[in-house]
Amino acid sequence: MAEKQIFTSREINQALAKQLEVTRTVQLTGLKGQHCIAVGMATGSVVQVAGNAGDFFGALNSGGSLTLNGNAGRFCGDSMLAGEIVVNGDAGWGVGQYMRGGTIAVKGECKGPVGQLMKAGTILIDGPAGREVGKYLMGGEIVIAGETGEHTGENMMGGVIFLRGEPRSLGLNARTAKVAAGDIERLKFLHKQYRFRGITEEEMFSEFQKVTPEHSRPLTGEAGR
Repeated sequence: MAEKQIFTSREINQALAKQLEVTRTVQLTGLKGQHCIAVGMATGSVVQVAGNAGDFFGALNSGGSLTLNGNAGRFCGDSMLAGEIVVNGDAGWGVGQYMRGGTIAVKGECKGPVGQLMKAGTILIDGPAGREVGKYLMGGEIVIAGETGEHTGENMMGGVIFLRGEPRSLGLNARTAKVAAGDIERLKFLHKQYRFRGITEEEMFSEFQKVTPEHSRPLTGEAGR
């Protein structure tokens, strides 16, 4: 990065783009809550950030690999298409909203909904999450290594939510089931890549349960309260 101090989101993103023209890996330090940082990163981009990000960190990621050593604000990875985002901290609500591919791993807790209107991809929360996790979920997988709030899986139409803890309540059209052998193998694979902090033995994967939709079209009269 340039030697001068950079404060605004626009200045930071202009500097990132300039550096990525000559190198694939860029490091940014001293982030102080600026919004919309590292938005729309292309395939092959590697961005490593130290500090706390504001809203929409890594939104519209198209294949970049982003690491944030700090906390993220709301809507981290919003409308993400591909690539990877790792947050070594907590995140605000709306992680992976409208997500269509790639992986988001939050190595802390999420203080609100996760994966609303998500179509594909993987979201990992290595701790508890808030209410309405997976609301209107259409596809992909969400893994919560802790408890969730009210209305988990509200009006979900597809995809799967894996929970290590208990949901405070299930939403409309959501049901729980025991994890199958294939589910456990998938969780082990994700653990090997991202390391859930609370998992110390392989037997712990059987503690997870999965939430799936009761009907594939809950808003057309097939499901009722």
